[in-house]
Amino acid sequence: MTQPSTGLILIVTLLLVLASVAIAADTLTITARQAVVRAGPDSKQGILATVPQGTTLALLETRKGWYKVLLDDGREGWVAQSAAQVQGGRGFAVVPAVTTAAPGRTALVIGNAAYSEDIGSLKNPGNDATDMATTLRQLGFVVTLVKDATHQRMAEAVEDFSRQLRPGSVGVFYYAGHGAQVGGRNYLIPLGARITTEAVVPYQAVAAEEVLARMDSAGQGQSLNVMILDACRNAPFMRGWRSPLRGLAPMQATGGSLVAYATSPGAVAQDGTGSNGTYTRHLLRFMTEPNLPVERMFKQVRLAVEQETSGQQTPWELSSLRENFSFNPGAGGTTSTPVVSTPAVVTPPPSPPLSTSDGPQVAVGVYPQPPATPKMQRNSIGMEFVLIPAGTFQMGSNDSDAYDNEKPVHTVRITQPFYLGKYEVTQGQWQAVMGNNPSKFTGDPNRPVEQVSWDDVQEFVRRLNSREGGAMYRLPTEAEWEYAARAETTTRWSFGDDVGQLGRYAWHDQNAGGQTHPVGQLQPNSWGLYDMHGNVWEWVQDWYGGYASGTAVDPAGPSSGSIRVNRGGSWIDSARYCRSAPRIRGAPGDRIVYLGFRLLRVAQ
Repeated sequence: MTQPSTGLILIVTLLLVLASVAIAADTLTITARQAVVRAGPDSKQGILATVPQGTTLALLETRKGWYKVLLDDGREGWVAQSAAQVQGGRGFAVVPAVTTAAPGRTALVIGNAAYSEDIGSLKNPGNDATDMATTLRQLGFVVTLVKDATHQRMAEAVEDFSRQLRPGSVGVFYYAGHGAQVGGRNYLIPLGARITTEAVVPYQAVAAEEVLARMDSAGQGQSLNVMILDACRNAPFMRGWRSPLRGLAPMQATGGSLVAYATSPGAVAQDGTGSNGTYTRHLLRFMTEPNLPVERMFKQVRLAVEQETSGQQTPWELSSLRENFSFNPGAGGTTSTPVVSTPAVVTPPPSPPLSTSDGPQVAVGVYPQPPATPKMQRNSIGMEFVLIPAGTFQMGSNDSDAYDNEKPVHTVRITQPFYLGKYEVTQGQWQAVMGNNPSKFTGDPNRPVEQVSWDDVQEFVRRLNSREGGAMYRLPTEAEWEYAARAETTTRWSFGDDVGQLGRYAWHDQNAGGQTHPVGQLQPNSWGLYDMHGNVWEWVQDWYGGYASGTAVDPAGPSSGSIRVNRGGSWIDSARYCRSAPRIRGAPGDRIVYLGFRLLRVAQ
């Protein structure tokens, strides 16, 4: 082979140097509200700086999805291409510019399709996400497109997305892929998830409710947020799960938001015969129509999908928007305009069969009008809380089998409603917060956690409050616990005085087999609380002390002491200890195989 001459090498070298100078002379302008500058061309790289909209930076290099830039302090970093637009300083075209983003329009688009065989790969979510991102960019949105994302990548994308939202902004979250409901909470399934049972879903997937909450929080309740969930495919990973129905759980649309679902309760969305799913294809079509109000747009999508599928697929929306909004405001139009405050609007579904299971449900579900005060709350680790109303009750017992420390019976007024854990805190929930499992009876993450001290529980509460962003969780007081356990009854147990019925409500020495059992397997009391009798004793907040006669208002026990209180009885105890009134003592450092807890969530 002929070797190149030295002169030719010098010429090529000179051309490369001149090209690099030309590229370095180009600049880019930040079009996003703010852009994150990272140490490398990857969202996992460390953050060097954040720069505001309108900032001009020298462009050093271009890679797929990223620009290398020179900061004012001399450092080099990387900016996502979706956040900037390039201007050629010498007429040197680096990358074709996309449509200029409208101020305050931000979108995160996720499409997961290349799942493992046990989860079930999908045909169109990747195409749906790509086309949705392209359309939203044409409509002036700054778009982050994420495809085939792991749990970590999805979480990072949501975090970056929420940082871009501000009061007055418009945020759009679009997801196409597998979704599942566990315990009434919706989860978006990432790639790499290992879902062996429904119990692990909250730890392997991203909660849709948390994404919406982050959007609302970032906008300080003054943004307009749209969440679109095309998560309604057949899911092989659910085979053998206990729920007979499919469908996402109801989601409360926070003020100023709209949640759209691809299909109706118990149904599966069709992938269509082309490169897009049926729902997303019609959505892309109607989003670009000028000056079409968003509620009317979704109605047009619904009619088109119903017509194409002969009524087999009916999309639904839940809206609490306070402004008029159009994806394509048209010439001279505006992104959104305030309107007179109106109540939340729900597209009412037909009356579907109601699920009698707390198990998982896939895809899109029932979307009822949310109540003014939610009767249930769920947090990021799947803990469920039941609203307990304020009221008055008789605390203690004068029954023939009552212990002395249950007397005297006295009137207690609970002046504020509160949420109480629907179940005892489970081992899976403890593991998610603390990173360990101290329990003796393992093998199922839905067993109640035990062998935790009162002091251990306080650390759990501290970490959970930090994780959830506020001081909203604590142990119930002894009075709050008994008030909720009785559920407006004065009998020995919340179901009455017939000890023969106890086995339907409580794991105790006659039916537990010498061990704890997964929470929620027996019947709840009339307020929907499970295992208030038996399974494990439960720590409460109070120091131990004797009862006083007379009326007490929101009593919190003695102001100091050396011993705390346990309530409820356990798997090792007789029926007498599993009544509503018994109270035993424990040192704050005690870790015992029959001792766990449930939490109170403050009603805000």
